[in-house]
Amino acid sequence: MVNLLNPEKVISEIPLKEEMSVADFGCGSGGWVIPLAKRRKDVKIYAIDVLKEALSALKANVEMEKVYNIRTILADVEKGTGIADNFLDLVFMTNIFFKLKIRKN
Repeated sequence: MVNLLNPEKVISEIPLKEEMSVADFGCGSGGWVIPLAKRRKDVKIYAIDVLKEALSALKANVEMEKVYNIRTILADVEKGTGIADNFLDLVFMTNIFFKLKIRKN
């Protein structure tokens, strides 16, 4: 599969500030959160996915890359994440739209 976006390049363009709170909805195995965590160790990162297997792979990648500012959350983002409203400074949703259910009125 061809990568359409380069996470490192995109993240390098974002003006991240100390102590920001960032989430990746549909984080998978960490393609976005790992580069983010490596770039800014002072940013709090919430990695959210509906699949236990994805979060398990992410946890292994976190250990391998030695980045520890990532908190994993098992949740369906359509039903809620458990993160308070207006808490996050930045949200990534790079690969979840194919999973969303389209509701007809």
